[in-house]
Amino acid sequence: MSEPMRERGLDIDMSSLVYAGERSHVMEYLGWQVTGVSTTELFTEAGFNVPDLSDEGPMGEIVYVSATLG
Repeated sequence: MSEPMRERGLDIDMSSLVYAGERSHVMEYLGWQVTGVSTTELFTEAGFNVPDLSDEGPMGEIVYVSATLG
C-alpha cells in the first residue's frame, strides 16, 4: 500500500500507523453517552444497497461513533 503513495511523493510507513496490540473499544473507554452505527446499518437506513463486507480487512466492519459528555 505504501509503494504507490511513495511514487506520488507521500513517504509514510503505513504499518507504523496501525496499533497491533490489545485495544479498548472507544464506546466503552470514554465513559460518555455513546452510540455506534455500523456501515451495514447506515446503508440500510439510507435505503442503499449494502456493500459486500466479506472482505472487511483486519479491523472488521467500521462503526461510526457519536458521543456526548454524560
